[in-house]
Amino acid sequence: MDAVTTIATPTPKIKHPKELYSLSLVASFERFAYYGTTTLLLAYLVTQLHFDEHNGYAMLGAFTSLAYGLPLFCGVISDRLLGKRKSMIWGCVLHVLGLSLIAMPYHITLYIGLAVFVAGNGFFGGVYKAMLGDFYDKDDMAGQDAGYTIMYGLFNVGISLGAIICGAVAQEINWRLAFGIAALGAFLSLLSLIFGISKKHGRPVNEEKITKKAVPGINMEWLVYLLTIPCIGIMTLIFFYPGIMGPVLLPLAIVSLGYSIYLSFGYTKAERLKIYALLFGFAAWALYLAVYEQLSGSMGLFVLRNVDTTVAGIKLPGLAIVNFLPGFLPAVQCRCCF
Repeated sequence: MDAVTTIATPTPKIKHPKELYSLSLVASFERFAYYGTTTLLLAYLVTQLHFDEHNGYAMLGAFTSLAYGLPLFCGVISDRLLGKRKSMIWGCVLHVLGLSLIAMPYHITLYIGLAVFVAGNGFFGGVYKAMLGDFYDKDDMAGQDAGYTIMYGLFNVGISLGAIICGAVAQEINWRLAFGIAALGAFLSLLSLIFGISKKHGRPVNEEKITKKAVPGINMEWLVYLLTIPCIGIMTLIFFYPGIMGPVLLPLAIVSLGYSIYLSFGYTKAERLKIYALLFGFAAWALYLAVYEQLSGSMGLFVLRNVDTTVAGIKLPGLAIVNFLPGFLPAVQCRCCF
């Protein structure tokens, strides 16, 4: 019997949309701003503004909790009203404004700036990760997976550079200048979004809904922007009294979990089970983050106070050294986010 010759079929080359690279830049610059800020925040509060450590940790905890929690609620606004593009633009604008306020030499602008920044993270944080899927056909799983890998790579470059540059500038030159550089990263993210991604992507589901008048002279879109202001006011009070986040977080987590389960019943059984698996993954991720966020928290202060960072006669900035590591952690760090 003749032998059968099998010829391997070459794997087809994936052609990525050009918007993938623009969105990757948007994400990279935004992460530059976020991790540049978290690198500095606790050390700035304790060593420069002379907060006691308890209040410093409370403010960092409030900042992190709001930054990670608000995308759940603002994401609903993005999905049902603004659309991804408008939500991300508004988030970037708030990022730039918030970091500019933090960079000012006044305590009151610090509190307001932190509130503005986390509000921006609410409108931006979860949305850009979802937007990538809009660039591919729903059945193109290989393309989406490869696209997320590319985006993840640039995402981590932004994390590392934000920590290195902002940390080094803060310790060696000026702390407020470092916050200003983080604001520049947010501004570059905004420019990359406006000029790099076509307006056809991330449009509102219902264009008529956002132009509908909510009150005389104000449509639904502008109502969202205006209502952000009192929300920022409330969050500013939280940063004045950050200890309030302790009793608030548990009920907030329960409400968030309950709302996610409630929404799951609008899907098929198979899709619902995938949502539950994702929620379980998020629970494990939260435990991981409790340790991971110590890089910008207790670990940063420990390095500043106890570690000799002199190498070959050159003293390296401790904040930059300890905080650039997140960009090189295993891919599991952010695959669950995507």
